[in-house]
Amino acid sequence: MTDSRKYLEAVIRLKAAPGTAQDGNPMPEDLAEIVMAMVSDLPFDSFSEEDGALKCYIQEDLFDKGQLEAALEEIPCFEYSLEVNRIAGANWNSEWESTFESVRVGTDVEVRSPYAAGSGARHEIIISPEMAFGTGSHATTRMMMEWMVRIEPSFQGAAIYDIGCGSGVLAILAAKMGAAFVTAVDTDATATDSATSNALRNNLDINILCTDASALDGNRCDIILANIHKNIIISELPRFARSLRKGGRALLSGFFTGDAPDVIAAARECGLSTEGSIDEEGWCSLCVSHP
Repeated sequence: MTDSRKYLEAVIRLKAAPGTAQDGNPMPEDLAEIVMAMVSDLPFDSFSEEDGALKCYIQEDLFDKGQLEAALEEIPCFEYSLEVNRIAGANWNSEWESTFESVRVGTDVEVRSPYAAGSGARHEIIISPEMAFGTGSHATTRMMMEWMVRIEPSFQGAAIYDIGCGSGVLAILAAKMGAAFVTAVDTDATATDSATSNALRNNLDINILCTDASALDGNRCDIILANIHKNIIISELPRFARSLRKGGRALLSGFFTGDAPDVIAAARECGLSTEGSIDEEGWCSLCVSHP
């Protein structure tokens, strides 16, 4: 089915600024992921990298060019060009299904489309993202799933909150691991609609809300999942600490390895201790706990 919503394509090209070590060189592959992280707080639905450019897709009525330019101007040592195009309606799911490769975490977890054959993983997550962020393919999500596998016994009968749930991959995995109560929240209605559809697709009952981390207020939980921007994590850590039961954990990701010391320091200030970290492709994921 063709999507009736009107979309824009923002094409971002970067090159090293004059006088820098990379003077004039085009955007390296790892920088594309940095740009995606920097603009991920804006309501873009999906991203693709092509011919040295990062293409970002967004509903026309949600686009704010000034916000995007402000984010791009924060990238040091690089100059950017921005081209914005209107694009025709498309069968987004068909296009995604034709390119999406199943994501696996060992033999424990597999994230696949409804049309792909399963590999026999212990936990199989079937999703169709419907233009929401989060298919499990990004390093930050894979690391979160790896942490979940490492502490899987802790999910049995637990109360879980997934903050910034995207398509619902982590919330679905938590439910499949035996959590008694799972609440998934996201500030993007497209994401919560997608997460709701994916929970039903996996025959799971998950409480999904279009809101922010304030959903934790007044509630106590055993595990918090937060694969979001570093600055949001740091600002929300006091709330996480108040909401975790004694012995509870928060799994954190969405920031670069170089930013991990800042997150660890902020967690320590809230009385949370760091159990360990996982690093992949320049990204980091931490497990912090309430003593």
